[in-house]
Amino acid sequence: MITLSDYLSFLYTEVTRARINLDHYVAEQAQEFAKDEILKHFPVARFRIPEMELNIPVMISGAKYQTTIRFTTEQEFFYKFIKGELSLALQNLKIRMKKQASGGAGITVLKPSLNIDIIKSSIFRPSGGSTRDISPLLTEFYVQLVNNAVQSQPENIVKVYTENLFFEHLKDNQITEAQIKPEHKLQEILDTLESKILAKVLEDTIVVNNVLKNLLVDPETHKVHAGSNEFSVFQIKAKINEEGLFVHSVKEGDEIKKIVEFE
Repeated sequence: MITLSDYLSFLYTEVTRARINLDHYVAEQAQEFAKDEILKHFPVARFRIPEMELNIPVMISGAKYQTTIRFTTEQEFFYKFIKGELSLALQNLKIRMKKQASGGAGITVLKPSLNIDIIKSSIFRPSGGSTRDISPLLTEFYVQLVNNAVQSQPENIVKVYTENLFFEHLKDNQITEAQIKPEHKLQEILDTLESKILAKVLEDTIVVNNVLKNLLVDPETHKVHAGSNEFSVFQIKAKINEEGLFVHSVKEGDEIKKIVEFE
């Protein structure tokens, strides 16, 4: 497959090359005529093609295009969605905990196993401490999604921020590590939360621009004949008008200039 522009350029180049080859041949014959005492009185034949029409079937085999996608959820709606999902996950955990007593003094608060710094760039500042307000972390999450260099792959960002937000939410609700038992299946709750948030992010990551860059065609004529239909083949009808040009050198004072003249 090649681009349609390359295909057309090659066709025009071939026609021009044919004319150049002919001119070289005529020039060689003129020199031979000049050497012959009889032929030097005869004109050298030179044919011109003032106009040429090309009618070529071309099969469309593909296209190259550039797609731009963006995470388009409004910030306020994004905050509400995340907070709602965090609350549902917490309710699920509390149901599983079956009203077990909270731990005693000195119990270690849950910590996320993933480090948020692995994807944060230098423009972001750490949220800092065990603040009860998750808004800064939510803002960082949102900005990371909007500025993601690979918008189609938000999985790492979602995984890191979801876990950190969830454990911050647990701390806000005074749920400690000692209260969490294996039968509560905390990881299952976290995985469900992450999958729901990721699904929402992917749903709101949409195509905002689609630009066709190149049309691809198949130059092999036997394929055009055997594998084409009225929807995949179109006709190139091109009319070529012969035009010649001359390049002259003109001296103006000490400067030599090139002048192009057309026939």
